[in-house]
Amino acid sequence: MPSCCVDVPSVTSIVRCLRGSSNPLLVNASDGHRYVVKTAERSIRPECLFSEAMGYELFRIYNLPVPEWRVLRISQVQRRREGGLDEIDPGSSVTLCFGSRFLPDLDETYQIIPMSTFGSISNRQSFWTAWLLDCCARHSEFRKTVFCGNPFATTKAFFINHDQMFGSEGNSDCIAQASYSDPRIYCQQERLTVPALRRTADAQMVNQLWRFATSLPADWRTGNAESNFGDCLERLTDPSGLRFIADQISELLAQRRPARARETTQVVGGGSQHRDLFGEKGTKSAVVPCRPRRVGNRSAALTS
Repeated sequence: MPSCCVDVPSVTSIVRCLRGSSNPLLVNASDGHRYVVKTAERSIRPECLFSEAMGYELFRIYNLPVPEWRVLRISQVQRRREGGLDEIDPGSSVTLCFGSRFLPDLDETYQIIPMSTFGSISNRQSFWTAWLLDCCARHSEFRKTVFCGNPFATTKAFFINHDQMFGSEGNSDCIAQASYSDPRIYCQQERLTVPALRRTADAQMVNQLWRFATSLPADWRTGNAESNFGDCLERLTDPSGLRFIADQISELLAQRRPARARETTQVVGGGSQHRDLFGEKGTKSAVVPCRPRRVGNRSAALTS
């Protein structure tokens, strides 16, 4: 992996603000691409940039599809008094931020697709590997995914939003939290592939990831970021630990998916409701089944 801080593009303009706890921005950059940008100043978690970068690289080294990402230069972001929109202050100091390529620029893109189209996902088996990696990384929220292509023909899942990865050991419920929000995406036939996920990370993979981590900007490697990342790599190199996590994943699905699996819905009149992985209900509102939700001009699909 080459150093990520070579030939760093600059943010030239802000397209719009996106929703999410990390307060991301959709921006145009000097390399001609659009990115979803996250900065340390706008995030509630100081380790978010390190987690994003190393989460993407961890998934990439396990051959899971993730968008391309870059370190970007960005001037201080200010809020306009009129219109409430963010803009770049060209006279301010420049900092380095995390930028993930905006996938809708490349293909027809959805953040939600119906369960009936799960069979069209060309890399559906990747959700098992993603779940295992998220458990090892103590990921503290549901796995975020964007689907590229036509869900009624062939689509491909891209895994996004890694800023809540590499949490502390205190996150004991990470196996449930780190799954994809609709457990039906883990089809019964693919349960047979779980033993194949018990592949430990070899020394070359670990060294490669550590070299990349040390090439990140120094102010990204703050707090417990590197320590928690090291703990994740230790879990990935522990065969018995991986077997335990894989067995826990299989047991969780066997026990709880047949009983009220999560159904993603849209609330009539706006908002959203769902039943979560364990049957916990959201707000009681009139609901209708959710159609494929395309990432459009006002969508927040690439946020967290």
